Amino acid sequence: MKRSVNGRNIIDIITKIQENENVLSQLASYLEPRYHEVFNSAASSESSTSESLLQKFHELMYMEDSIDQISKICEVAVGSIPTRQFIAVLHRQLLTDLIENRASMYKIPYKKGITTPLNDTEQSVILHISGYVLYQLKKKTNARDTEAITSLIKNCNDSEKTFIDEYSCWTTTISRGGLVVPSDDFFLFMRECEICLRRNVNECEISKDSFISAKEIIMEDHMVKFYSEKLLNDKISQHVIEQCITIFLNVRGPAVAKLKRRQFIGDKKDAAKSLRKVLHDKTNSEK
Repeated sequence: MKRSVNGRNIIDIITKIQENENVLSQLASYLEPRYHEVFNSAASSESSTSESLLQKFHELMYMEDSIDQISKICEVAVGSIPTRQFIAVLHRQLLTDLIENRASMYKIPYKKGITTPLNDTEQSVILHISGYVLYQLKKKTNARDTEAITSLIKNCNDSEKTFIDEYSCWTTTISRGGLVVPSDDFFLFMRECEICLRRNVNECEISKDSFISAKEIIMEDHMVKFYSEKLLNDKISQHVIEQCITIFLNVRGPAVAKLKRRQFIGDKKDAAKSLRKVLHDKTNSEK
């Protein structure tokens, strides 16, 4: 059976590039920021994430400047072997691997954490909490830092539609003009903190220590880091990010504990009613 010429060329190119660490390093340095932009643009798009991801991917895949640049990098290792088919195969494999790796981050262990995505009501609550975190943060900082924190707040005079508008109905309804509305990026950062908290804190064994360790877990979470890096600049430091997480946990900790306490008291009342009913039935049967 005759093998295709393109197939042989791709195998030869892969073999030669694998043996050249310098070429591998240059390819990684060139492709990493471009794939970061592909996923970042897809996540911030108003259209379907999957559709936007594929659109951005195909733009990258067929961009002539990008093809020429990758060809030049590979030329050191492969010489005059045509690389266009190899580049297409490389892009498809990279996208597949990146999507699989990204999906694996969201796999939740059995009997641990949430099993369903946050619904619109829960996200509306997180939006409200995000505004409260910023309000408390402004109270704890000096005038210079307060100006920096203002950049994390949505400009109420801006009429442009943003991502958080979908979840701001409740906050807008209860506001009397004083509630803080966060920017899109800060809301997404807080939302990832909530997801990470639910995934890692055992609600059946809540304690002060469990929330202390939760802060460290949240700070090391991949997606929390991703969104926090978007907030960092010359005025917003890592210390400010840590303060945000601390205030968030100060709000969520008592709320979760209060809910579990109510559930526990409710379970005890149900048990007591059941016991009275059993005794009542037994008394009636003895008459």
